[in-house]
Amino acid sequence: MSFSGFIEEIPGLSVDSFREENFEKSSTFFLTHCHTDHTTGLINGFLNHIYANSNLILYCSSESATILKNMNPEHTNLLDNIIWTLPFNQNCFIPINGMSVGVTAIRANHCVGSCMFLFRTNESTVLYTGDFRFHWFELMDIKALHNNGWPIQLDNVYLDTTYLKQITYNFPTRKKAIHLLLNAIDDFLEFTAGQRIVHISRPANIGSEIIIQSLARKFNCQIHVDDECYNFYRGVEPVFSCMTNNPNNTFIHMCKPGKPGTNHFCNSPAALKIRLSAQWYAIQENTNWVQWEGARAVNIAHSMHSSRKELKAFLRYFKPGCAVALVIPDGYYQDEIQVELDYIACKAYNN
Repeated sequence: MSFSGFIEEIPGLSVDSFREENFEKSSTFFLTHCHTDHTTGLINGFLNHIYANSNLILYCSSESATILKNMNPEHTNLLDNIIWTLPFNQNCFIPINGMSVGVTAIRANHCVGSCMFLFRTNESTVLYTGDFRFHWFELMDIKALHNNGWPIQLDNVYLDTTYLKQITYNFPTRKKAIHLLLNAIDDFLEFTAGQRIVHISRPANIGSEIIIQSLARKFNCQIHVDDECYNFYRGVEPVFSCMTNNPNNTFIHMCKPGKPGTNHFCNSPAALKIRLSAQWYAIQENTNWVQWEGARAVNIAHSMHSSRKELKAFLRYFKPGCAVALVIPDGYYQDEIQVELDYIACKAYNN
């Protein structure tokens, strides 16, 4: 995250940022999802300020609330006191700095519990996407961003620009990537005799839910993850029932080798090693979405963030008055990413 967390149109509000300056200027906080680059400082920040300002509030989805408590069991009482959960696709009115602000949480297609926030005041309508992933044909299905079937007018969009750069112009849809994954495993099983072992690299503790559920459904088995990941998902159904922390219960592993709850199966030379990655393909500038390295290793393009092509489609569809870059990709400066975003947004608006 590069964004400061402040929504210019609504003073007193911070999103996904828990630095000292945010606690000095804000009393109302929003969390889009539980990846650590969005939660840095959250617990310590609230601990440091809660006694001086008992009115501090954190809004997030119920799934994110559960995961936050699982990640920080020693601070459950604190989180119970500060968290207010928001239902998806329901407009709620929240008092912020003397204003009544309409807030709608919208699923962001990024990880479990992840949401975009639509903020409405008498003066403006603002969308904060957080990390999100939508293909162009999915945009018309976001009901909270439509009125009588037409896109609502957005005055400003705070946009996930993780893959705005040109080398990440396009990725397969998440559905397509999972289809490629399942086919790769089928091919391996068909031509492999003896012990069946599959290990899929998991880039983060949270975010592989759709993959885990698809694997469990296809191969009629639970998916093995390490103890830490397993505990993070307690109470988060239906994904939790698709997981196991016992490596002997299944042939498909998505654990991080070396962590508690893993064993020799996860590092077996007989295993099919699968890497799901967007960044690897961006660095390689490879447009082949499935790339085998011998008979037991395969790379598959998979992104949890919108590609440049999808970002252009999003801006062309909703035509916001302006857009603010949330993320500055490695090797780029904030000014040049914002200039590029301004150019794309202006071009989209005029088309």
